[in-house]
Amino acid sequence: MDSKHIAKTTPEQVKLQKIKVDAWQTEFGGIYDNEKQARIAGANTFKCYSKDCRETVNAYAEFCGTCKREQRLARWRKAAKRTWDSSKPFYSEMLDRYFDTLEEFQEELKTLKIDDPNPNPETYLIYQSRPIPQTTIPPEAILEYYYPDGYRPEECLDEAVLDKLDDLNEAIRAHPAIVCVRSNIAINSFE
Repeated sequence: MDSKHIAKTTPEQVKLQKIKVDAWQTEFGGIYDNEKQARIAGANTFKCYSKDCRETVNAYAEFCGTCKREQRLARWRKAAKRTWDSSKPFYSEMLDRYFDTLEEFQEELKTLKIDDPNPNPETYLIYQSRPIPQTTIPPEAILEYYYPDGYRPEECLDEAVLDKLDDLNEAIRAHPAIVCVRSNIAINSFE
């Protein structure tokens, strides 16, 4: 661009117009043009979103502990009920963990210093889990992890090690990965 078409001005020559700007700044430094946004951004506690409660909760929580427990319990009570099939793992929403056996669950309770020899599934919000077969891992997943692009440095590894890695890949190929997820079926007894 030709410089003779640009008007050269010094800072003193710049024409300014004074305007009024309303803004709110939080104590953490955020600046907002809306007072409500500034108050929300600067707050670290809110009221529980439950209509009846309005208890004060942490800024990152929507509901207080009591309301959250009541919601979970209501969902468990509405769910279809079934006796636990001991061949499948179960999920405790209260402990946020899957268990393969009732004994494993009772051991976890003891670890948490909860003495409950006959745990009530409603207390711990127990759900039946269901396995989801995943696609099998690619046959050379292990080797590709260590050696990108399938590069196999035979000169760096002993042949016996390469044979063992091939055996491992074969075992991975033969066994599909299984992932369990919580189902919508609540467990009403451990019989």
